Amino acid sequence: MASLNRRSFLSLSGGAAAAGVFGSLSFSSVADALAVAQNTTDGKQRTLVVIDMQGGNDALNTLVPQTGLYRDLRPTLSLPDSELLTFRGLDFGVNRGLEALEALWNRGQFTAIYGTGLEGQGRSHFVAQDTWRSARPNRVAQSGWIGRWLEATPDEIAAPLRSVALGQSMLASQGEFFQPVGVQSLTGIEIASPGVAAAVLEMGEDPQSGLLG
Repeated sequence: MASLNRRSFLSLSGGAAAAGVFGSLSFSSVADALAVAQNTTDGKQRTLVVIDMQGGNDALNTLVPQTGLYRDLRPTLSLPDSELLTFRGLDFGVNRGLEALEALWNRGQFTAIYGTGLEGQGRSHFVAQDTWRSARPNRVAQSGWIGRWLEATPDEIAAPLRSVALGQSMLASQGEFFQPVGVQSLTGIEIASPGVAAAVLEMGEDPQSGLLG
C-alpha cells in the first residue's frame, strides 16, 4: 500500500489547485492529508484538492448503509458495527479510515454526497472517467472542469504552479488553452525556470532535505 506523509502532500499541493490520482492510498492517508491541508490555510488563500480514485473505492464500505439489506447482500464483505464511526447527523456508518475528517465534518467544512452517478451509463469505465473529469457528457473529452474554471478565473498574480496534477491523468485540470503542471513521477523532475524553482522551494520547510532535497 502506498503512503503519503503530510509534508510530501503539502509540498506537492500547497498553494495550487491540485487534481490528484491517489488510487492506491488508504482511506486514512487521504483523510489525514486533506485535514492537514485544510488546517494550514490562513483564510486568505484557498486550495482545492481533488482525489480521483479511478474506481478503486468501494462506496458501500466507505459510507455504510444502516439497513439489514446491506449485510444480507454482503455476507462476507460487509463491515461490522464495531468497525464503524458515527458522524453527527449522518444516516450512514463511516469507515474508520475516515476518522481524521470528523473534526472537519463537525465544523461544517466537510460533507458527503451519497449515491451520485451518471445518466445513460454505457458500462464503460473509461468513458465514465472522462465524463466526470470533463463535466461534458456525450462529448469527446478535450478539457476538464477544473481547467476551464481556472481559465475563467485568471489569477491577479501569475502563479506558475496554480494547478498541479499528480498522477497519470491531467484531463480534469486541462483547459481549452490552459496547461496544468503534470507530475507523473518524482524521478527525473527538472525545473528549468528560476521563477518556478523559487515557487517550489518556497513550499518546503527545508529545501536541503526530504522530498524537495
